[in-house]
Amino acid sequence: MSAAFSPPAATATSNRVTARRDRLIDAAEIVFAREGLRGASMERIAVEAAVARATAYAYFADKEAAFVAVAERLAARLERAVAEALNTPCLQDRNLQGRESLARRLCLAVCAKHDIAWRVARSSPHAADLIAAKDRLAGPIFAASQDRIVAIYAGMLAAAAVPGPQQVAHILYTAAAGIAAGATSSADLQADLTRGISAIVRGA
Repeated sequence: MSAAFSPPAATATSNRVTARRDRLIDAAEIVFAREGLRGASMERIAVEAAVARATAYAYFADKEAAFVAVAERLAARLERAVAEALNTPCLQDRNLQGRESLARRLCLAVCAKHDIAWRVARSSPHAADLIAAKDRLAGPIFAASQDRIVAIYAGMLAAAAVPGPQQVAHILYTAAAGIAAGATSSADLQADLTRGISAIVRGA
């Protein structure tokens, strides 16, 4: 059966709509990081995206809807970062064996995830506002993302014959979140995550 035909004009229109929506989400992410949800407005998002206010409202009913769109994209970015880190060969792995190699790969994955979260939200002067908004407006989005990331960790642990891989994966995720919540700089975050995750994996 042949694939459905999309007229060139319809395809071009769809591409423009997608590109404009992505542009507005980019702008919303910048505005939220700079001003928090409370200080943000659809008008400011429109200005950042260099579009008319009516155009912004055509895509998102209000700033909360734009926030949810940012959250959905961020959750997908976090999952992708974890998967890519785990699947990227590490030169240091050549000299590591067993749990040491596993710990190194998981540290890379955890650090990749939290580095993005740090740059997007935690480094913002409005981090508390953004985190509260995340829980209120996008809780289910990040809960589902957490389940998928934990499943990725559990798969790695099971492949390495770590006992209770699902439980250890939950501990890894929760411990990393706690470490990130207390971090005061990106450098400290990376160092603390590496120490914490390594200790959990080696002791599992």
